[in-house]
Amino acid sequence: MSHQNNTDYRGIVEGILSGDSLIIRFLPPCPTPIQIVSLEHLVAPKFGLPDGNIQDEPHGFHAWDFLRRTCIGRRVTVSSRSRDSVMQRVHPAFGKLPIIFNRVKLIDNDRGEQDVGTLAVKEGWVKVRNSNQNENPYIKNLQKYQSEAEKAGKGIWAPNGFVRHLPVDFTDDKILSTREFDAIVEGVSNGTTLSLFLLPNHELIMMQIAGCRAPQFKRKMDQNSPGFLSHQQTIRKFLHRVVRVRVCQKVETNNYNQNHNQNQENKTFVGCLVGAPDRAIVSLIKDGLAQFYHKTADFAPNADQYISSELEAREAKRGIWANNQTPLESKPLADFEGKVISIRSSSSLLIQNGNETKLFHLNNIRVPYFFYNKGGGSEPHGFEAREFLRRHYVGQLVKVVHDGSYQARDYATIYNNRKCINEELVRNGLAEYSAPIIGRPSERETQIKQAETEAKAKKLGLFGDSHPEPVKIIDLSNYSNKTEAFSHFEAVKGKKFDAIIEHVSSGSKFLVFIPSLGYFIRSGINGILPYAANDEFGSASKNYCMEHFQQADIEITPSEIDKYCCFFSSITVKTFYGKIFDLAEDLIGNGLAEIHSRLVKTGKAPENFVALQRNAAMKGVGVWADRTRHNRELVFGKFEKVKIVTIWNTVMYAVQFLDDYMNQINEVLNQPLTRIEPEEIKTLHRNQCVVAKYKNKFYRARIENFEKDNSAIKEVKLIDIQQMNDACTEFYHLPEELKKIEPQARAVKLAFMDPIEDYTEEQTKTAVNDLWSICSDVILYMHLVYDDDHPNVLLTDQESPNSGSLNSVLLNKKYAKFTDHEVTSEFENVKNSLKEYIIQEESEEVSTS
Repeated sequence: MSHQNNTDYRGIVEGILSGDSLIIRFLPPCPTPIQIVSLEHLVAPKFGLPDGNIQDEPHGFHAWDFLRRTCIGRRVTVSSRSRDSVMQRVHPAFGKLPIIFNRVKLIDNDRGEQDVGTLAVKEGWVKVRNSNQNENPYIKNLQKYQSEAEKAGKGIWAPNGFVRHLPVDFTDDKILSTREFDAIVEGVSNGTTLSLFLLPNHELIMMQIAGCRAPQFKRKMDQNSPGFLSHQQTIRKFLHRVVRVRVCQKVETNNYNQNHNQNQENKTFVGCLVGAPDRAIVSLIKDGLAQFYHKTADFAPNADQYISSELEAREAKRGIWANNQTPLESKPLADFEGKVISIRSSSSLLIQNGNETKLFHLNNIRVPYFFYNKGGGSEPHGFEAREFLRRHYVGQLVKVVHDGSYQARDYATIYNNRKCINEELVRNGLAEYSAPIIGRPSERETQIKQAETEAKAKKLGLFGDSHPEPVKIIDLSNYSNKTEAFSHFEAVKGKKFDAIIEHVSSGSKFLVFIPSLGYFIRSGINGILPYAANDEFGSASKNYCMEHFQQADIEITPSEIDKYCCFFSSITVKTFYGKIFDLAEDLIGNGLAEIHSRLVKTGKAPENFVALQRNAAMKGVGVWADRTRHNRELVFGKFEKVKIVTIWNTVMYAVQFLDDYMNQINEVLNQPLTRIEPEEIKTLHRNQCVVAKYKNKFYRARIENFEKDNSAIKEVKLIDIQQMNDACTEFYHLPEELKKIEPQARAVKLAFMDPIEDYTEEQTKTAVNDLWSICSDVILYMHLVYDDDHPNVLLTDQESPNSGSLNSVLLNKKYAKFTDHEVTSEFENVKNSLKEYIIQEESEEVSTS
């Protein structure tokens, strides 16, 4: 840096290495444009490296932070008298840089030049090095200021200096639930990917800025390339600055294992810059050094500005668009009509017409940002704008005038009952006029401007003197947020909250937002049996809920949380037109849910649930229209004529009912059937009943599992013999008349029987073979004795329960052991007679001994 004339070089501070070292970008005529300048005669405590290979010394961070707050982005002068440096240091953002020792002076228009070293000594953040130049006036002053700082206990002279223990451990759920942070930009990977220390705990993450992406950066690339220029511009705007960020979503990678140390494996998130700093990203896109990225645009509050900036850059052929010959894709403008099924953000409506669903953004206005789902956030009035749209237009028919499109975003003027929704938002002070992003202006542009004038005059919403705090969202809906979900559950357990069903995941699972708490949770419904998403009636139930309850107002009372972070709750729907009803009752009554088997078996099912389900079954609505899904109900005091078709072990059997239904089934299955072609497989659902051909015989078969890609049926249950089968490859459509007949086989357990615990597999096999030889094709009479996990029955050789039974044969052959159970008076004699085998066996053992 030496120069023949003793002059000062001017520059800008671009980075801080420690409490005594700065990275300065010099202006011409300085021959070395970027250098590390260490403050002459001074030393600060060590400032650690992010990977922890070098740890902080006490006070190291605060000494660094003082220099950062004092100098970053400021104009400075450095004397040219320094000798050429022989020392170098590699910095991740700048590469290999020379190191010089010199004084640095801040250029301050109000106070004149200020010596940075003197400021640092006065505040106690650096020490004066031992020197043999004690008569040097500059050093004398430094020593004097150091003595004063030491006496005052300032800076490093205070006890118990702060130390960051790097790297700081963190969990995804903590980051995602906290959501918003002040953060120090520690590094820049490319123009739109920042390395951040999240304050106050100094967790280190990478954050990709939502809604945009910059070209890749490589240190040896052309310095005029967009990737290099984008990287440099972001460094100048953000390196070592404090910014406000909203962390929205984890970036999952294939090699990331949730059980590994998350700091080491994957710490990259998608997020946005909150407030003024985002203007730098808008400028980056406008200069053609980054581009709009629609896949994460929902998380970007200024996505529309990103688009308009990209359009400007394309038109001017700046940066990455300099040599672009691809014309802007022109999407045909097609008007649309349909029903609003949800408000996706504060400015977009999801509209459905038959099987066609389209998302439209409101044209010619800017609405304060609000996005609820999985990492969203809000600006002041953003939630209020979304609520205005939700309460007035969900479920309503609208007409869409399509004004323009860019990538996956369509802009439109939307009408409901001849009222323009764009205009109504502005009139209520919940949006402001904005020039069109792309395409043509709204046909109501003049009226939108007039509506803004009226709202300003009335000081409504955005134009008022006071503004609400932005709604904060604590996302507890992801399994990765397990710890946070469990910790927050106690705050809501057993309490009622007004809430909104934001999304229908299935016929019994919902994503719910509780505005008063900011909680975004996954909720199930107490007392009902959940259907899988690929279940035939799971799909019907989900569609019903989406049509009737998507974004409905509810009252929710969480009562328990499962290991997957689902808050099981009682849910009361409060419709926009004043009707209030229990959601579980509505689903059960319409045959779109069943009472949970746990409640049925324990006898704890609410009486109203039982009555509603019985009524739905009698009417044959919903899931009850297909009788193949439901076991034949056994009745106390009534016997059934059966035969054994499967023996699983000595006490568990499948019995087939011997009545006219089996004859009817066999008669229909012996007629010509319509084969299911391979391309039809993907239209089928789990639990749907088909016909399977197995060993040249046809069976009614319930689909249990598909291959992963749904290209083939993997496993079925032959419902009339209660057998699982994964060997069937030939399937046929089930004739309609057979859907009305219940499965003609039932799994049962022999009453008062338990298996012999120390039986080997070979002993069990021998016993089962013997039992088959006894009862194969034998007509038996089945009596329901009691019910627990399975119906517990007597299998007798005559109609009377007191006749000979298979139960007694098991005890006689010592294939099972007696277990007592409370029974009605009808079976007391049977139980006592079976007990006699135990008494007799014990007597024989005593006699033998």
